Amino acid sequence: MRHVLASGAALPYPVLERLRVCLPAGATVHSVYGATEALPISMIGHHELLPLRPVTTSGSGVCPERPLPGVTVRVLPLDPVPSGRLGTVGEPAVAGPNVSPAYLDGTVGRASEPHDREGGHLHRMGDAGRLDEQGRIWFHGRIAHRVRTAAGDVRGCCSTRRCPWTIATAPSPTACG
Repeated sequence: MRHVLASGAALPYPVLERLRVCLPAGATVHSVYGATEALPISMIGHHELLPLRPVTTSGSGVCPERPLPGVTVRVLPLDPVPSGRLGTVGEPAVAGPNVSPAYLDGTVGRASEPHDREGGHLHRMGDAGRLDEQGRIWFHGRIAHRVRTAAGDVRGCCSTRRCPWTIATAPSPTACG
């Protein structure tokens, strides 16, 4: 066995470490990012993923790497007044030959809308994420799981650190520290 692909959710570092122990020395574990309607979008091997662990555990997201060839990722604003700055967290939306224009039953959900220039479809991922200066995608969680307060959004520290509270009750990323 030379390659193991993990998809469906962000690959937790403890699971990655346990999996690597079970595999031959030369095997690579890949974390694949995508959705049923658009898969794969990006893929990162453990050799690239492991050095990013400090960034992830600091609460800055999980990196599933750059979009694969032929896939375009745009980050749509989460809030009515977008900042427009690179690195701002928004909703990743993807276009490419691997993006389905409709569901199997023929319905077109709000997640898929015509792409402006190429005539393909732009699939809204339903995730919170950003693109960095190197063009890498950083996943910050599901938009539906975002908790909003008068002081701002509650950060998802419990998905990357050991924490006894649920994400809805953690007051800040440092609460798990």
